[in-house]
Formats: sequence, C-alpha cells, structure tokens
Amino acid sequence: MLSKHPVNGPDRPTRRVNSRIMIRGMLDLIRWFSLSGMALLALVSLRLAGHSPSSAWSIYFVSGIIVVAAAGYVWNDYLDYRIDAINKPSRPLVQGLISLRFARTIAILLGAIGLVLYVQLGIFFFLYSLFVVVVLAFYSRALKDRHGVIGNLAVALLLASIPLTVGAKHGWTLPLAVLAGVTFCLGFAHEVMKDAEDVPGDRRGGRKTLATHYSRLALEGAISTSLAFTLAIGLVPLALGSAQSKLLVIPETMLVASFVFWKFGGMRDAVFRHLLKLNAFAYVIAYFIAGG
Repeated sequence: MLSKHPVNGPDRPTRRVNSRIMIRGMLDLIRWFSLSGMALLALVSLRLAGHSPSSAWSIYFVSGIIVVAAAGYVWNDYLDYRIDAINKPSRPLVQGLISLRFARTIAILLGAIGLVLYVQLGIFFFLYSLFVVVVLAFYSRALKDRHGVIGNLAVALLLASIPLTVGAKHGWTLPLAVLAGVTFCLGFAHEVMKDAEDVPGDRRGGRKTLATHYSRLALEGAISTSLAFTLAIGLVPLALGSAQSKLLVIPETMLVASFVFWKFGGMRDAVFRHLLKLNAFAYVIAYFIAGG
C-alpha cells in the first residue's frame, strides 16, 4: 500500500524547465478548463437569477469560486502525488515541473485569498466558502480514501452549490433549479467515471471507491441512474414549455448518444468522461443563449 502522505516527494522541481513550460504546468495543475466551466456556470446562474454578472457582488462571487476551486485542485494533486505517479504520470507534480513544497504553498495561499474574497459578500458566503475549503481539504483523505461514493457526492454537491447559492441570494427561477439538478447529476457521474480510470493507483493506495470495491456492473448502474436523472430533470422545462426547452434538446441528445456509444459501442471510459464534461458545458451554454 502506498504511503498516505507525499512527504518524501521532491521539494523542488526535478527538471530544469523554462518559463513557458512552467506556466503550462501551473495551468494544468489548477485545471484551467474545469475552472472556466465553473466560472461560466456561475455567470449563467447569476443571469438566470436576474442579477447582473458585472456587479461588484458578482465579481467577488465568481472570483472566489475560481480561486477556491483552484486551491482544491492543487491540494488534491499534492496529496495524490504517489497515486498520480501510477494513474496520471503526466501530471505536473509527477513530472517534476513543480515542487511539492511550492504546490502546497500555492494551495494554502489560494484558499486564504478565496476566504478573503468571500468575506466581502457577508457572513453567509464566508461560512459557505469555509465549508467548501474544509471539504476540499479533507476530500482526498477523509472522504475519497474511506468513503469513495460520499466523496463523489460531495464534489457533485459543491458544483451544484454554485447555482444553489445564487438562488438563495437572488431568488429562485425554474431554469436555475434545473441547472442545479443537472450540475449535481453530471458532476456525480463524472467523478465516478474518473474513479473508473484510476483503479490501479487507487487500489495501491487502499481507496474505497465504486470502481475498486464493487463490480463493474455496480459502477455502470450508478452512472446510468445518474444520467437518467439528468435527462429527467432536463425535460422539466420542455414539459412546462420553458424558453430553454428547444435548446435543451441539444445537450440531452448529446448525452444519450454519448451514453449509448460508451455502454454498447466500446467507447473508452476516459473518452466518455470528457464527453460528460462537454455535455455539462452544453447544458450551461444552452441556458446562456436562452438568457433565462
């Protein structure tokens, strides 16, 4: 079994790299593509709630989401250094582009900046950000190592909390509620699929995920159920004749096609996981175009 802490990893980069490669490694470390998706989700949520995305409140809110999520991603890579050496040898820390000490410092600094940003929004949002930071800090060890499914649900809930908190602050609309439901279901399916790719390292690390401790059938059942709820929630505007109903046909069709090719067409898990992420973008963009 792998060591639980990456204390013996490199405290300085193990490769000499130029600034361009370092910047690329940092962008990869903070998962810039996922961060852009969260920012888009926040902006669309604000629009659906009828609040200006360009207001000072919105800027603090969206910036806080990006910074706190980036801190979580870096911290996760720091803790998963040994497991990633097996599952994802191309990650920046494993390649030696960035030292563990620097990654740890960046994660703590970003988390602190996120808390400061949310202080500007009031006590409720400060407590919300503190909750998010705590969950992300203990996600890898306390949740994913011991209770993999709970960890998957926690990440899905954090994603859905973006439209949920906007609704709590600025008022609920049907599209906003649907977006929160779709985000939660797709987030859960994405996390389970990610675990399916990480079986070798997760088993070495003693993690208890759906993919390591249950059958493939159970994993596919969880994915199928989650996506069925996604489709059902997405059909609510169509049933009620909402303005978004026609546009939502596109991501709904994309999701069905992706699932069919994965389940019956031999599509690789990694490809399907990336398609799930693209489907999430498609849902958000559909709402953005429709304008609530």
